[in-house]
Amino acid sequence: MEGQVKKIPVIMVISGKRPTLEGQTVGSLHGNTEHPYRLIHGNCPDPHPADIIMRNSLVDEIDFDYDYLCFVDDDLYFNNNWLRQMVTALDCNPDVEILSAIKWPAHKVLADRAAINITDRMTGGCLLMKKPVWKKYGPFDIHRDKTNLFRERVQRGGGKVAVLYNKFAVVHCGITSLINNKGYSEKTIKNIKALCDDVGAICE
Repeated sequence: MEGQVKKIPVIMVISGKRPTLEGQTVGSLHGNTEHPYRLIHGNCPDPHPADIIMRNSLVDEIDFDYDYLCFVDDDLYFNNNWLRQMVTALDCNPDVEILSAIKWPAHKVLADRAAINITDRMTGGCLLMKKPVWKKYGPFDIHRDKTNLFRERVQRGGGKVAVLYNKFAVVHCGITSLINNKGYSEKTIKNIKALCDDVGAICE
């Protein structure tokens, strides 16, 4: 029965720098999440490392039993049934320990499966994992490369990382968060804008 399904804690650090995007993120989360969940959030206008420290500490604030843990950024648009899609995909692929909802073109696809791609890397915008994975490999390092360091620990331990095939489930809307001198191109920005248009989301 639905009432017996455990809520999933959704961890979000809100920077307060882009209120329109943050409002869209929280609004679409509450409006389009069909799987039981609870938003665990904190406001942190300070840059690294304070945001990572808060992200880790928010997990410690969870006061209910859970089987999955989800980390999300504050510049996303969540489409209908996004969390249920991720849970189903993770359950159907027991060798996958971290599932990302957002794919970048630079990530190499290692294998195609029904609802996911096994990849060499992942982006940290929307990550779902089972509780034992966090207990084994967490918390995040207080480092700008926290996502890759976490992912490397999982892969060294024998786990796989993957990306949800449905690119419309969760859409990244934060163009100003892209670091163009690190390799992000105008094509990437164009693709983000197109995805946002497709789902009726704003981007900035």
